[in-house]
Amino acid sequence: MLPASQQDLISQVTGCADAVVAGKILAFWAGVHDVGKASPGFQGLHPPSRTLLEQAGLRFERRALNRLHGLLTADALSVYFAGTTAPGPDAVARGLIAATAGHHGDFPTAVQSNRLRRWDRGGAEWADARSHIIGDLAHVLAVSEPIPSGLSPREHWFFMFLAGLTSVADWIGSSERWFSFERYPDDLDRYFAEAREKAARAIDEVGWTRWQPSDETLDFSDFFGFSPNAMQEQVLSLKPSEERAELVIIEAPMGEGKTEAALALADRWIGEKAGRGCYLAMPTQATANAMFNRFRCNYLSKRYPEQYVDLQLLHGHASLSAAYQQLRQLGQIWDQSDGPSPAGGAVVAGEWFGFRKRGLLGPFGVGTVDQALLSAMQASHSFVRLFGLAGKAVIFDEVHAFDTYTSKLLDRLLSWLAALGCPVVLLSATLPPSRRRALLRAYAGDDVDEPNTPYPRLLRATAGGVESKHWASATRYVELGWLGRDPEALARYLDDALQ
Repeated sequence: MLPASQQDLISQVTGCADAVVAGKILAFWAGVHDVGKASPGFQGLHPPSRTLLEQAGLRFERRALNRLHGLLTADALSVYFAGTTAPGPDAVARGLIAATAGHHGDFPTAVQSNRLRRWDRGGAEWADARSHIIGDLAHVLAVSEPIPSGLSPREHWFFMFLAGLTSVADWIGSSERWFSFERYPDDLDRYFAEAREKAARAIDEVGWTRWQPSDETLDFSDFFGFSPNAMQEQVLSLKPSEERAELVIIEAPMGEGKTEAALALADRWIGEKAGRGCYLAMPTQATANAMFNRFRCNYLSKRYPEQYVDLQLLHGHASLSAAYQQLRQLGQIWDQSDGPSPAGGAVVAGEWFGFRKRGLLGPFGVGTVDQALLSAMQASHSFVRLFGLAGKAVIFDEVHAFDTYTSKLLDRLLSWLAALGCPVVLLSATLPPSRRRALLRAYAGDDVDEPNTPYPRLLRATAGGVESKHWASATRYVELGWLGRDPEALARYLDDALQ
């Protein structure tokens, strides 16, 4: 599910020897998220299962029981890992447990945990059952140290990333389309091998892996049909950076082709470092609708003519867009295939990514800025949105139009995107110096120094510092004149102007 760039980043932050070991640790924590269901309150919801469990020696109290299995998962994991870590990494264990247990949208709180009673957890036989489930999962995944020794509790982005991954894995793994109900297997290794095959099919059929970045370099003139202007030349001349995180701010007048420059830069990033696609965040629904058609026709269809490419329109009234509904209908045709991905190429809006909270999980999206900002707010499943942005190139257009409240949220989101290693482009007609400085520091840190560069300008911030470019903007002349109110004269004027 994750591109090589993300695998390397996770291996580095966890201190694992390679991506395989790091992947097993992620699989363990995502896989153990429902261990809280091994409790009397939850199992008692299904009378046939309750009868079988009672026959196996598990007791059920005749009381009102807590059925919040996410909360019980956090409790079970806390008990399981109690005393197994040194004094320092305790915070890491708590972060991992919270990330795993919050897969229904919110992290368990201390107040909720204190409300658990003995009968909610069940007796010793229930604790043993949960312990065996956790141990069996660690065994089948060959995970000897589920709590990575190299992980710092300050890597908050990692815990949010894990929470998002766990929720997405839960949504896919809970579908009976791919995973039918089975009793606890006698041969865990065989069951695990079969489950991997089912998971590979599920990931392919939801459209997660159908699109892959192109290994061909985009030629600006051939692709867009015109030669780059002075501003676009400056963007194209930026040398590739070895850093994952990279912020580019382009300030130039309207009509200079900032969008094409940003797309060309994002395309290069997708091939070099991002790998999971791109999201364009627009200030309004109207601008998002217009950009949706433009992005589909002028970029995706031409860039990936032989691939299945998922494109989502993300805002509150996306369902009213005729262009988006057309792509959703195409997506339903593709999704009806129960086998491997159909041959050929198409830009579609897949059904699975079209559900609420899933839009940012698809490889490409165009929408309003709030859809991205929700990942930096205390909203339900905010970590799913952040996981969806992870590994993507993100473009924010018309940044100068954001009010104070939105700007503060953008600053917070930029810090998350920097931690996740997401390259970002900010487009604006102009920015006050204080606002430009705040954006740079939100992404690159408070120690960054902004060069004194005249307008129009381009700034790029990486871990190595900030570089700037300036170009001479093309001179434009605007002719103003009077028009009479006579309808016939106005019609003649328009006719002449359109010739």
